[in-house]
Amino acid sequence: IGENYNQCQARYGQVYIKYDGDRERQYALFGKSIFKINVTIWKNTVHQIGYAKEGDFSDAEIAYILKANGGDKPWRQMSESRWITKDGALRAVMDDNGNMNILTSEYGHYYWEGQSKQVQNTELEHLRGL
Repeated sequence: IGENYNQCQARYGQVYIKYDGDRERQYALFGKSIFKINVTIWKNTVHQIGYAKEGDFSDAEIAYILKANGGDKPWRQMSESRWITKDGALRAVMDDNGNMNILTSEYGHYYWEGQSKQVQNTELEHLRGL
């Protein structure tokens, strides 16, 4: 979190896939050790990063990933699969597929606001002409 694409490439090595998305986002997929690492770059900075691997993450791996992305920010566990930094700047979730995802709260608001507008526009499109 917080690095640019070149810093990610220096840290993780060769990129497998890189592409531009919608709404000023870029995506890249890297491989490092036993992990697949996907990053979402928004405003020229990584605002979301996901880690995937075969099998479950150990408690030590989760703690390391949180520390690596949160720096000196202390994390608070909200549930078995959700964490947030005490200042609320970062959120982490273990998704249903067992992948660890971390994102900035700023990006989370941007993403979900866009998703909500897209759903609303689709719903309103069905009403056009009534």
